[in-house]
Amino acid sequence: MEPITLTVATALLSAVATDSWEHAKSAVVGLWRRARPDQAESVESDLVRARQQVLIARAEHAVQIEDVVRAEWQARLQSLLVTHPEVGELLREIVRSRWAGGPEDVQRAPVVSVKARASDFSRVYQAGGDLHIHGQ
Repeated sequence: MEPITLTVATALLSAVATDSWEHAKSAVVGLWRRARPDQAESVESDLVRARQQVLIARAEHAVQIEDVVRAEWQARLQSLLVTHPEVGELLREIVRSRWAGGPEDVQRAPVVSVKARASDFSRVYQAGGDLHIHGQ
């Protein structure tokens, strides 16, 4: 699989609960309109359904469902890229776009809350960035 397809699928799911969702959805549907116009409407419906699945999964803390949806969209984007290589530049443009996590989104990054519990003699290490642990 091309890494760009994972990047776009991840960016798409990152936009699900943000103001960027409509732009993200339009960009992905636009790929299909160019390459496979007969499938554009069904792709749009599928994106709406995927968004609902992800929102419900997040509310229920069902991370695996979001992973499945991401993998599905990565596979769909990969299939589109294989059959229509010209889509590659459009995928790169999506990555450079605002909703795909470009520099403009840094200030609007969502707050992430992480919880952990250790018992007995176990340890938990958490970090919001790089974590360096030096041995004892």
